Amino acid sequence: MAFDNSPKKMFQGNWKCGKCGKEINELPFNPDPSRLDQLTCRDCHSSGGRKDFSPKKMVEGNWTCSGCGGNIKSLPFEPREGTPVSCRDCWSKNRG
Repeated sequence: MAFDNSPKKMFQGNWKCGKCGKEINELPFNPDPSRLDQLTCRDCHSSGGRKDFSPKKMVEGNWTCSGCGGNIKSLPFEPREGTPVSCRDCWSKNRG
């Protein structure tokens, strides 16, 4: 099987990065018009995940762990009514 070593075709346009708003003028693919808000510039793409490394806001409350029955005082999200929640230890064990 032979590999094509020719330069990739680049697509020209006037787009904006969905994360930082920086202009994007060239992409190695023709973007889907319905997903233009998901385009990322080279800097945002290479930085990967979230840039904000501050601790997540915790939601205070009184819940019962669906795994061990322990008391949960805070969660990193607002749980939905009727949805089971897990304490940190049970969540870690069931995570995979």
